[in-house]
Amino acid sequence: MAVPREVIDAVRERVDLVRLVQQSVSLKRKGSSMVGLCPFHQEKTGSFNVVPHKNIFHCFGCGVGGDCFKFIQLSRGLSFYEALKELADQVGIEIEDKQVSEEERRRFKQRATLYDVCSEAAKFYHSNLMSRPEGRPALDYLLGRGITEETIRAFQLGFAPASWDAMQTHLHRQGFSPDLGVQAGLLKRRSGQSQSRGCYDVFRGRVMVPIVDQRGKVVAFGGRVLEGLAGSSDAVHDDAAKYLNSPETDIYKKSRVLFGLHQARRSIQNNDRLLVVEGYFDVISLHQAGFEETVATCGTSLTEEHSKLIRPLTRRVVALFDADEAGLRAAERSMPIFIRAGLEPYRLSIPGAKDPDEFIQAKGAEAFADALTGSTPLFELLLERSRSRHGASPQGRQKTVEELAPLIREFDSAARHVVIGRVSSALGIGEGVIAEWVGRARNRPGSSEKISPVRGNWRGTKALNQLFWLLIHHADLVAPEIVNADPDPDVITDYPPAKRAFALLIDGRPITEVLDFIHDENLRSVLLAAVAMDSLIPASNAVNAALQNLDTLELRAIDEQLQVLEQAIATCNISEDESSYFSLVRNRQDLQKRKDAIKQRFAR
Repeated sequence: MAVPREVIDAVRERVDLVRLVQQSVSLKRKGSSMVGLCPFHQEKTGSFNVVPHKNIFHCFGCGVGGDCFKFIQLSRGLSFYEALKELADQVGIEIEDKQVSEEERRRFKQRATLYDVCSEAAKFYHSNLMSRPEGRPALDYLLGRGITEETIRAFQLGFAPASWDAMQTHLHRQGFSPDLGVQAGLLKRRSGQSQSRGCYDVFRGRVMVPIVDQRGKVVAFGGRVLEGLAGSSDAVHDDAAKYLNSPETDIYKKSRVLFGLHQARRSIQNNDRLLVVEGYFDVISLHQAGFEETVATCGTSLTEEHSKLIRPLTRRVVALFDADEAGLRAAERSMPIFIRAGLEPYRLSIPGAKDPDEFIQAKGAEAFADALTGSTPLFELLLERSRSRHGASPQGRQKTVEELAPLIREFDSAARHVVIGRVSSALGIGEGVIAEWVGRARNRPGSSEKISPVRGNWRGTKALNQLFWLLIHHADLVAPEIVNADPDPDVITDYPPAKRAFALLIDGRPITEVLDFIHDENLRSVLLAAVAMDSLIPASNAVNAALQNLDTLELRAIDEQLQVLEQAIATCNISEDESSYFSLVRNRQDLQKRKDAIKQRFAR
């Protein structure tokens, strides 16, 4: 990677790391840090720290940490160059990519261009809806559903003309090739035709709903058939489905996108809950009614990846699945995902309406708010459905427990005890019996594992790690004193990566630059933990603490040397080698004097 270091540093300095992280994590201030639930492993108590004045994040739970580039790389699966390019674009810094590999340049350019194509498509559809005669029926349809123009603009709703080539023609005029339209999921190739002119529009005669990612960039579309246009001669549909969704592309993975999450984030954090519905228009209606903490999956079931998007924002999730059998099965499938993610799932049933959109239109926001107070734990639904399937006979109750046992085992110990009590009460079976079944139950296939903390043979001594902390937080005070003390580098540490990091910090290098040079994961974990601890030693005691830690390390080195000398003296034959014997004794005396002097300093 040949981008100049000063350019990388400039991008890092301009990026607001807190704002970047808050796109996917709910943060609260704690001292000089911001703390939240880690997006990279399952936890219930926040151990994920962002240190704004150091531009560093670190999780004490799983050991993951780094700067703004590392966060983007980990959270979105990008290479360093892609992360650098994206953040540089956001802060207005141009990156020269002459030295970048052809494959990396191609990959980034394609992704960036696909974002441009989707953004242009969204503008085209929205303009058709709001200002062109052919879009008037679609606008009337939306207004007739009670969706206001303000909401239409907020979600950038649009209309795809009932034409085979309207989008293709528009993209051509904007300088985008048909190939890009195909890659973005907006065009399809005609079989047996040349690639240059053999495409047609995917979305025709449909109300269009742009799907945006966590940053608010359009990545895909959902299209609803507009009745009355679907049967016209120039709007023949390949698929008669009511809804048609974009295929997955390089920038759109259904399992990693929740519709409405970008708009919902602030409300989720303010209300400490998230509502999950099944349809785009359910989301839109609930947002308009004031329930902006609502999201929906994009034509797929809830996935583990979705739960990872939810977990850093809130633990309380209210699922509004349809009341039909398909909706109930969807609720059952989602329960293990919620539990493994450490979420608290509830279910809301809304009688008298087929979906939340219909309920809001018929009864209003106040009635929906009242209904929300009646949300029940989602586990209750699974318990009742299992009881219904197996019956109340002794054999049926046993089958119910056996069926639920693997799921119960997914709960943490405290919640598991409560759930076992609920099952015991419902079935009339002793808690001990149920606990035994749960203990024998195997975990469900596909259960996810936590990211384990970084482990290794080297973790640093307490004295060395405190010196790292002091050099990171009070470098201006302690670095000159350490230089004056002129400690032996081998006394500080015999671990080469740590020795290098210590030298760089003494030299006044910022921690972000030091981390760029350090690739040892154990050492990086130690340094990042030091960054995230903001109140270990007050400034008034920093110099004294640094000198004491230097003395501690020297004492340790002296003790090790004394141990070696004692063994050498014990094995040395004074009658055969008197000179060596007395030399060893003198060395021991010198070391003991140095040890006593250090101890006297400690006693002051």
